[in-house]
Amino acid sequence: MAVNKTKIRHLVLGFSLVEIILAVGLFGLFATALLGLLMDSYGSNFLAAEKNQATLYAQQGIDATLSIRRQAWNLLINGDHSLTNNLGHWEFSGTADLLVDKYNRVVSISNICRDGSNNIVDCTQAGASLDLYTKKAVCKVSYTSINHIPNNIELVTYLTNWQSRDWFSTNWFLGSGQSYWSNASKYDSDDGNIDYATAGEIKLAQTAGLKNQNWNLDIETDYVYDPNKIEIINGIAWLKSLGVEYSDQSQNAGFDSSSGWSFSWWDQDWGEVWPSGSRRSSGGNPGGYYRLIVPRSKNNLVGGWTERSFTVSQSNLSSVKLNFDWRVEQKSGAVPNTFRLYVFIDKNAGVEPVIGNQVWASPELKSLSPIPSIWNNVTNIDVSSAVSGPGTYYLKLAVWVETPNQNSGQFTVGYDNAKVVWSWNGAGYPTDKPTIEPAASFTANQLQNWHGFSEQASKNGGEIYYQLSNDNGSTWRYWNGSTWAAAGATNYNTATQINAHFKDFLIDPNNFKFKAFLVSSGTQLVGLDAVGVYYATAEGKYWGNEFLVTQLGQTGDIDDSNKKVSLRFTARQSKLVNQIRVYQASTSGLGTFRVGLQADNGSGQPSGTYLASGTYLNILNGWQSVTISPNIALVKDKIYHIVISRQSGSTKAYRFSLPQNNFWTYDNLADPNLNVLWTTNGGTTWSVLAKTPIFVLRYTDNTFNGMPCHNFITDNNSYSRIYGNRQRGQSFIYSGDDLEVSGASFYVRKRSASAPEDDLYVSLYSLSDNLELASSTLATASQITDSYSWQTANFAKTKILTNGKEYRISLYSPLTSSNLAYDIYVMENTNNSVYNNLNYLGTEARYSLTNNGGNSWNYYNQYDSAFRLIYYPTSTGYAPFGFFLSSAFDTGSPSSFNILSWDQIIPACSPACEIKLQLRTAPDAGGFPGSWTDWFGQTGSGSYFTNPTGTLLPLNLNFNQWVQYRVELTGDGNNTPVLNQIKINYTP
Repeated sequence: MAVNKTKIRHLVLGFSLVEIILAVGLFGLFATALLGLLMDSYGSNFLAAEKNQATLYAQQGIDATLSIRRQAWNLLINGDHSLTNNLGHWEFSGTADLLVDKYNRVVSISNICRDGSNNIVDCTQAGASLDLYTKKAVCKVSYTSINHIPNNIELVTYLTNWQSRDWFSTNWFLGSGQSYWSNASKYDSDDGNIDYATAGEIKLAQTAGLKNQNWNLDIETDYVYDPNKIEIINGIAWLKSLGVEYSDQSQNAGFDSSSGWSFSWWDQDWGEVWPSGSRRSSGGNPGGYYRLIVPRSKNNLVGGWTERSFTVSQSNLSSVKLNFDWRVEQKSGAVPNTFRLYVFIDKNAGVEPVIGNQVWASPELKSLSPIPSIWNNVTNIDVSSAVSGPGTYYLKLAVWVETPNQNSGQFTVGYDNAKVVWSWNGAGYPTDKPTIEPAASFTANQLQNWHGFSEQASKNGGEIYYQLSNDNGSTWRYWNGSTWAAAGATNYNTATQINAHFKDFLIDPNNFKFKAFLVSSGTQLVGLDAVGVYYATAEGKYWGNEFLVTQLGQTGDIDDSNKKVSLRFTARQSKLVNQIRVYQASTSGLGTFRVGLQADNGSGQPSGTYLASGTYLNILNGWQSVTISPNIALVKDKIYHIVISRQSGSTKAYRFSLPQNNFWTYDNLADPNLNVLWTTNGGTTWSVLAKTPIFVLRYTDNTFNGMPCHNFITDNNSYSRIYGNRQRGQSFIYSGDDLEVSGASFYVRKRSASAPEDDLYVSLYSLSDNLELASSTLATASQITDSYSWQTANFAKTKILTNGKEYRISLYSPLTSSNLAYDIYVMENTNNSVYNNLNYLGTEARYSLTNNGGNSWNYYNQYDSAFRLIYYPTSTGYAPFGFFLSSAFDTGSPSSFNILSWDQIIPACSPACEIKLQLRTAPDAGGFPGSWTDWFGQTGSGSYFTNPTGTLLPLNLNFNQWVQYRVELTGDGNNTPVLNQIKINYTP
């Protein structure tokens, strides 16, 4: 078979070309795929490396945050942070890191909150509470990958403060005095307004005005005394019995004066002669004597006697003896039927004796001749049958004559040295003034001033004197008339004298001790039952009338239409006013003046527009009554002005008083707007004169309100002077809750530079109960000056004023003469019912005076004295502020101070009560604190921590070894915050 070779060659060539083309295409396809595979493998490896790097940076951020946590917990500040590593340790710095120009790293710190089951929850969830001891740390690294896609790596961890320690303060009841912490129940110091007595509590001290301390002498070992001279029995320190016999006798036995002896006729009837008796200054045995005379008479039975009293107080009498001398000086005329001398002792003053009851009788003397010139001595007659025990007796020395039916006499006899002497077996007591004192001093916490001193004692005619000490007995003091001076062995005072000047006793330091001297003549059994002191822990408050008018003045002359006066006040009631009364001080003639009410412009000045007004025409000075139209309704507590301007005619000026009293006369309630204003330009500008306005408003219900006092009285013998029997003061009806009064003040002076002869005393008297409640010395003659000032007296014990009862507080100085009198300040208003009802308490308070020592009193409604009764807040009151300082605490090594928190109780207060703290730290310096930092609070030096649940502490406190806190408590006077625990978290 033949083959076509050309065809075959063409076929072969054509196939190969197709294959080549196909092969080339397939190769390109496979080459591209292979190249893509190679490129994907390379990209994946690069992306992984980027991610790994970002993860490493994120982990580094977490590790760095852990390192910072280890340095100090308070370095973990919420927010975004960058990291630096300086000096070999990590720190937060800035808000983000840019690493190798590619990776942006941010470490974010945030709070953690927990629910009631301690599970971590979102802090916005209801009931969530912040956990200061846990933090959330997120390290986020952001970058753009090689393929231009943004990427983030984020690592999250929770950090806890597990390496830290806590310093707890939970008890302070052992008080202050510990500078460096060792006893967990003590602290360094306080300001005196802290109450630490209750375990687990610090609070403000109560300001219960007066506190008292009593020494009841019931525990013998609490006192220092000589047991040979003093013994304590059933809580009373008695002088100890020495077993001595004592005696006493009737007085003026030798007729050294006429004192005590009185003459009486004996059975003298009509038609009989009149016997007589008198003391003779000489001729006695020796000296004076008593002479009895029966004149010449016939058919008379008559006599006379002289008597004096004596008092026996003992019941255990061992003997009673009568002694006297007698003689007959004259017996003339016919022999009498009888002539005898008698001595009687009975209990009947001025009652004729009865013959037969005598304790002694002379022999019959009718035949006596010649008359002897000597004195006859009668001694030691036993009269115990007549004097058997305690009582008042009368020794009667008598003569009796019966004359015959012819003239007989006269009869003259004498008595001398007539006395009754009685003896008893007394215990006998030491006479060298033995003393007793507390073994330890009393410390008065929160002492403001000493207030009152009192004793309970059985003196039986003896006395107890005292010395005081405020330095544990190193120095004893007494009141020397002007000051508390160092005392010698015989310098001391009675309890009354101590109390009168106790308010001036030293308070620095605040300890107190007394020494009591038990003084007896040997016959008096003296016993001390108790000693008490009152002391103030806060400033006293006042009830009474502090309104003063010490100077009168008047406004400028209103002599043209541009000059005006404003009397500014705050409305006390919401009522309709229809009349205004003002006090015109001067005038130059007839004129018309407009008086009206204007509102306040908001700046304390009149608005310029009258709400209501009226005019008056009057040339006489004094009160001017102006009816206004329309009747204007005042709004309580809103400020108004009484504006006075001239319409025509004369010049006038209006009275005001000084000082500026920013309170109303009636009840002394505050009104800071009470004032007088003056303008000379029609009211464009006003000057505030700082004076007390004088005015009265009448309401449409015919009641009144205002300031009526327009005068004062001083140096007036009828009203203001105090001396001798003249007492001056104020009576008042008390309204309100029971008031515990502890003292009084008056605005007084002495009339001249010379000291009065007597001190000035104050008496508080209940007119309702007819009873004096208290008295004391208001001021000594040497202390008071001739310028008016407030003088204060403290009462030994507080006294209660009761609602609705009437009282009188008055001043007196019985031994002072009129030339050196004291002067009390007296305010005056017009004596009219309108004005009398507007001064202090209206007619329920009256100026009171007596010129006869209190036998009768006069009362005046138009006058008032300035006086204050002192009282103190009740035990519910607290100091408004107090602070205390902790002991310095040693952490043992330089530490970071992380968190402060505390437990507290805050009551509802107005304004708010609060507790706030400060901290400071110091390096160690040989076992003691070195230089302290400033006091730090939440926002830096000088600020305070106020969040009790916990606060991260400032970095300024870190890396010191010693720490100390300071706590301030603020109350509202009626309530106190309470601190229960303080916790300071630190990392050594």
